[in-house]
Formats: sequence, structure tokens, C-alpha cells
Amino acid sequence: MVVVVEEVHEFYKVIASSGYRGLLVLLGAPRRVYGLLSTLEVRKPLFVFWPGRSVDIARNVLENWDFVFAEHLIERLGEEHDIVVIDAYEGLRASILAAASEMVVGGGLLVLTGPTWSKWCPSISICNGFASYLKKQLYKAKNHLIVDLDDQKIISKRITLQKPAKKIRPKCLKPLPKWLCKLIATTEQARAIQAALEVFEEPRSSSLVILGDRGRGKSAALGLALAYLIAKKKVGDVAVVAPSIYSVQNLFMHMVRGLKVARIQYKAWGPKRLYEGVKGGWFKVHYEPPSQYHLSALTVVDEAAALGPARLRRIAMRARKILTATTIHGYEGSGRWLAHKLNDILPSPLMVELKTPIRYPEGDPLEEWLYDTLLLNVEPPEDKDIVIPSAVSCMEVQQLEDLQLLRRTYSILVQAHYRNSPDDLQLLLDGMGKWIKVYMLVYDGRPIAVAEVSLEDKAEKRVLTDILNRLLQGLKENRIARIVRIAVLEHLQRRGLGSRLLKCIEEKLIANDYKLVGATFSNLDIIGFWLKNGYGVAHVSARYNKFTGEKNIVVLKSLSRDIRHSINKIYTDMVVRLVYSGASVYRDLPAEKIAEILAKQPCVQIDIGDPWKLTTYQYLRLERFLKGEDYPEHVMDAMLILTALAAHKCRLKTFDVNHLTILASFVIQGKPTWEVVKVVGVSEEQLIEVLRKIAKKLASELIREVLEK
Repeated sequence: MVVVVEEVHEFYKVIASSGYRGLLVLLGAPRRVYGLLSTLEVRKPLFVFWPGRSVDIARNVLENWDFVFAEHLIERLGEEHDIVVIDAYEGLRASILAAASEMVVGGGLLVLTGPTWSKWCPSISICNGFASYLKKQLYKAKNHLIVDLDDQKIISKRITLQKPAKKIRPKCLKPLPKWLCKLIATTEQARAIQAALEVFEEPRSSSLVILGDRGRGKSAALGLALAYLIAKKKVGDVAVVAPSIYSVQNLFMHMVRGLKVARIQYKAWGPKRLYEGVKGGWFKVHYEPPSQYHLSALTVVDEAAALGPARLRRIAMRARKILTATTIHGYEGSGRWLAHKLNDILPSPLMVELKTPIRYPEGDPLEEWLYDTLLLNVEPPEDKDIVIPSAVSCMEVQQLEDLQLLRRTYSILVQAHYRNSPDDLQLLLDGMGKWIKVYMLVYDGRPIAVAEVSLEDKAEKRVLTDILNRLLQGLKENRIARIVRIAVLEHLQRRGLGSRLLKCIEEKLIANDYKLVGATFSNLDIIGFWLKNGYGVAHVSARYNKFTGEKNIVVLKSLSRDIRHSINKIYTDMVVRLVYSGASVYRDLPAEKIAEILAKQPCVQIDIGDPWKLTTYQYLRLERFLKGEDYPEHVMDAMLILTALAAHKCRLKTFDVNHLTILASFVIQGKPTWEVVKVVGVSEEQLIEVLRKIAKKLASELIREVLEK
């Protein structure tokens, strides 16, 4: 026992003197493990826990340590600790592992604790998925020590130290003042602040995007940039938008540091020692939740990757000047996909990337291990030699134990969504061979398209089943599958590969007696892909997600005649809901997307009752409009009734998509003519003529069925 304890102490000393960070795994009875940790000389330790007997022991043994519940760790991001312990006796979430590790400073330790090696299951509930993968990856960490105190043995030890590169003193770039340069950690931060001034001196709408991995000082750069702009009296009212108030604490802290050094008086406010806002004689900087954002002279967005493109578009439509920071390879939601889209979302974006870590030296072994293990840095393969794949085969993958196959598969899957966290990897590995199926199209032995499918009759989390229970009773008795993600290599997209993979999946599911397949997503741009492949929109959420500003969409496809009639009812009901609620609940949906659904939605005539009848006065107004004697605004009510009936009768599918876009924006959503003209790109006179053609077609087919008797 003494030898093992001495090894732990020696390992800690070596890591502390090196400046790099180390990974320590202490296994055994909690009292032994935490008793040993109590003997280490630590300055600012943090203990991350889940409720359980082990944490009760830790609280008694580790005096004066800082304890935080794992689910509240997000509230502490940005802090620095020389040792962070994750109590993994009760399990481990991959996102907590990632977040906690980024709080360890150079020369510090990330410590994982648990029972003996043979019994240790560092995952949520499954021990032969992510847990097995993680235990294998622990051996690959360059600076690690794995100790089993119960067996009194060292399981693995590896120290690969090199002298850290000498830290380069940051340059003070012109025209930054000396007081500000004292606070800047890297030259890249100085360049970011310099760029913030350039954005403000640009007369047109413009924006700054600070890119970088975790721990590169992005939030600090935003805060110091605000202090600099305030000192130059360039800003007055500033809105800071982020996923939560905890996300902006580092930004506010550095802004306040700058104001103090610049000797600018200010007053701060906020709950429980948190910054919610700071104001002074000519400025006010205040946090606003994403769903409550109001227009300000300057808008600052921190952790943009966690907000998503829909929310950023809404902000960009209203703000003239935007400063934003986003993580490229992050654990709160990967910004890789988003980083490529920012040129289209933000006005005239100026990009500055921060590459130098702040808390630890470059080339830190713990960061390398973390990124490699949790696949935070995977990029889709180039494979430019694959131009038009012909000999493509579809296959089901039972396991992803081969690391090269896992990395390639995951690198394709991350293209399916802009938010990818380590928990996604954990759920994939835990579910493989149980409730998760992975299908892929393979060319020359290489996956080029991948889909992750959840068999909801076997899964603990039944997302699609729960939604369907609210739409129609009785469907939960059927075997249902949900396509979690589906993606094709970017340069091979729009060549039918996604459709081929979908067909393969459906055939496999039918062979295993699955009755229904569907998907849930929030990207409106891919509705067409699903409609093209015979899926129908079953649900569009009434409310936007308060963080991302997106509506959740559910698509379904029946795989059996037994339930086809029931699914057709859901399709028809969704079309009718779009018509009835277009001017309220779905007013913010793009008219083109409503038109796309109306044109391509699978539809079967189902007698569910006529919605309304036309009154004599509505009929007369419609008649005058058709003769060119009245305005289209005066017949919107009559046209809405005809449109509703056409939806019931599946007649809307006979209309031209451009005409449906006009119908959706003007009649269903009730938008003014000037706005409709902008959407469809015609003159007001042309719009009136098209509306007259639409009204005439609706009336000729349906007028007898809606006249009041």
C-alpha cells in the first residue's frame, strides 16, 4: 500500500513541475481513495459528484474541498483548478468528463475515481459500450497513472514529458492602449480586440466572429473588447446573448477587470454573486436570454454554437453590429458545422481564430487525449477520389470496435447536426447491438453515407413513441424505429445516396416486422429530402426552442398497410393545422416551407367534416374579386375557407409550388402584400393576378361544397 501511495505522490509532483496536465485514475473503496487524495497538497481542488454513498464519504474526508453536483457543472465553467476529481462510482457522462477536464490548469490533475478495475463501469448504465471503450483509451493517455488501491497495484503508468515551449509574450498591437495590453494573454486575443474596433469603424452592418477550441480565451477577448470600446466611448447599450447567465460570467469578469484598470466607474448587478449587467455614465451592458433578445446598438453573442443557426439568423436580421464567439471543437455543442455557415448568417463577418491555449501549454497531453477519445476533433474525410460512386453496397454494422471505422463513421454523422456533444458518442456506443443500429453505404471498403437508427421498442428513451402518443392513440403498440441521424459525405450529396440509404434501412426494418419509421429534427432546409422519400410531416412544434429559436419537426412513414390509414389521418391533420394556424402559431414559418409541405405531403381524402361554409356576403365579395372589381384583402376569409376545404380534399397538391407559396404567405399566414411581393419576387399587380387565378381554381372546384344553404 505504501508503494502505491508513494507512486501517486511522485506522479503528482512530476506533473506539477512539468507544467503539463496529467490523468490519474484511483480505484478501490471510497474511504481508501479519498483518504489518499486528502494527503495531496492542493491549492484549489474541485470535486464533481453524482448522489451516492461515495460522495458522503468524500465530504467527511476531503475537508475544505469545493463540491459541485455534476448537473450543475455548467454553472462553473471558466473556473481554474489545480485538481478536479470526478466521482465515477455511480457512473460517468462523457460531457461531464470533457467539461471538467477543461477546468484543470497546467501542472494539475484530472482524477477519475471508482471501484476496482474489474467492477468499474464509467458510463451511465451500460458496461460493455462506452465504458469499455473509455477504459481502453485510458491506456493511451501520455501522462497517466491508473492505480487499484484495493488490490494494491499499479494497473498502468505512462509519463511522456517534454519541456513546454517557452510562453511567447503577447504583442501589444496598435492602437490598443498599454492598460489593455497588460490584461491580454495572447497576441491572438489582441488581434481579436483590434478586429472589434474595425467592425465598429465600418459604416455598414458588420460582425466579428472569434473562433477557437475550449480554453483559448474567446470569452475573455469579448469582455476585454467591450471594456476597450466602452473606454473609447464607442458603445452605449449592449445586449449580451448566451445560452444561460452562467455562460457569460467569464465575459463580464474580464470586462470588469478592464474597466477597473481603465479607471472607469461602473455599477454591477445580478443574482447570487453573478453578473447580470454592468452600467456606467454612458454605457449599459446587460445579459439577455436568447428568447428575450431585444435590439441594442451592439449585440454580443457568446457560445454561439449552443444557440444554433436559427437563433443567430434572428439576431442578425435585427442587429447592425455583432460580436460573437463560437467553439470549433466543443463539448457543449460542436461549432464545426456552424463555423462554415456563419458567412451566410452574419453581416460581413470578420473571422479571427484563437489557437493558443490559456490555462496550459500548447501540445498538452490531456487535451490531446480528450479530443482523440471523445472524437471532438474528427473531420469528414476528403475522399476526393470518389466522384460518382457506382458500386455501392448497403451494410449493417454490428459493432464499432475498430477505432478507424468508428472515427470515420462518427466524422460523417457529425455533419447531420450542428450540435454534437460527447454524450452523442456515449449513447451511440452504449446502444450498439442493443437498441441502436448503424447502417452505411460503402464504396471500396469506405463508408460514404451513415445512418444511426434507434429501435424504440428496445430503447429506454422513446422520443418518437412519446410524440405519437400525443397525436394518435394506439400506435405505441406497433414496433417503431427512429432515424436519429443520417448523413452523406458533403461532396457526394445531392446524388441520391441519402435516398438509397433510407430505402435500405426501410427494407431492413420491414424484414424485422417494424411497422413505422420516422425522424425528428429542427432544420427546415431538409424537409424536402424527407418528403421526396415518401415521408410526411406529422408534427411541427407550436413553440420555438427558447435557446435555439428552432421548431421541432416530426416526419413519419408507414411500413405496413395495417397502420397506413391511421398515419394518413395524421398527415391530413397536419396540413389542416398549417392552414388553420398559419396566421398565428405558424406565422413565422417560411411560406416556401409551408408550400413545400402542402405540395408534397402524402395525402388521402378523409372525411373529417367540412370546416366552415361561405356566407352569401363572402360569396358576393369573392365574385367581385374574380371580376376584377375588388381587392384581394377583402376576400381573404373566403379564400381561407376554400383553402381549408382543399386541404381536407387533398386538392392543394394540384397547385403550382409558386402559387402555393403565395397562398401560404398571403391567405394562410395573412401577411401584407408588400411582404408577399418580397417573398415571391413579383410586382403587386402580378401578385393580384396570381391570387385571382388561385381563387378561380379553388372556386371552380369547391364552391358548391362550401356555399351556405
